[in-house]
Amino acid sequence: MKILLCGSSGFLGKNIKAFLEGRGHNVVSFDLSDGNDMTDGRRVRVAVADVDVVFHFGAAAVGRRNLEKNPRAGEMECMGVKNFAEACMQYSIPLVYASSVRVYRNDISTVMTEEMHVEPEDPYGRIKVSCEEIIQDMGRKGLRFAILRFAAVYGQGMPHDFIFSLFIRALKEGKNIELLSSPKTERNFLHVDDITDVLERILRWNFQSNEVFNIVHDRAITLEDLVQKMAQAMHVKYVLVERSLHAPVMHENISNKKIKDILGWRPLISIEDGISRLLVNSVIA
Repeated sequence: MKILLCGSSGFLGKNIKAFLEGRGHNVVSFDLSDGNDMTDGRRVRVAVADVDVVFHFGAAAVGRRNLEKNPRAGEMECMGVKNFAEACMQYSIPLVYASSVRVYRNDISTVMTEEMHVEPEDPYGRIKVSCEEIIQDMGRKGLRFAILRFAAVYGQGMPHDFIFSLFIRALKEGKNIELLSSPKTERNFLHVDDITDVLERILRWNFQSNEVFNIVHDRAITLEDLVQKMAQAMHVKYVLVERSLHAPVMHENISNKKIKDILGWRPLISIEDGISRLLVNSVIA
């Protein structure tokens, strides 16, 4: 299968490209590093015209890290999604879009499902909601799509400023672990190798209907438990330091039942196994 992968030079993109090519797929890269700008509608249409499916993992707003550096990141991301959605609809090609669980509100008392009304609490989540709305509107006009709401993904090649990278590096260097949010904050983390299996299942499913899927682990973990597991695996001691005693406690209470029921996918890599893989592969500089 010939697959156009937008965002092929990013953390997820590199892992996805290697996985798909290993499965015999022909992966066509579309990335700003190659001179391909997703905000250029003509360039997008030319690229989409000759493929079987589009995986849109490109992002101007990478997490919440560069929104302050690039005030137009949200506008650019929405423009890119619009260009790909229009091109895919024009050529009758299905679109897979990488969204985020940040579209949900912070509410431990409610399990978040794909059918719920989304209420993002930060700019990054609002950008993702806007992009989803563009795709869903095109879906009502004939576009075939799958929207994947990912938990925070970690693994080989992850950014150096990602929380896993920061914690492991501090533990290696014997430094205090500084937390910007409460140690009781619960986050959902997913190893990148669990992500690649999702995409293969999406292709086999063949877009039988337009769907939104939560791609999350079966259980969230508190930040203090995450640090403890890392320290145990590394056989080191640690000190947690809260930057603010009034830091918010966040909870990611998100269901993955839908994708289990429809695609038969479930996360296989535990947080303990994921940490071991990071340490064995020495991915933290």
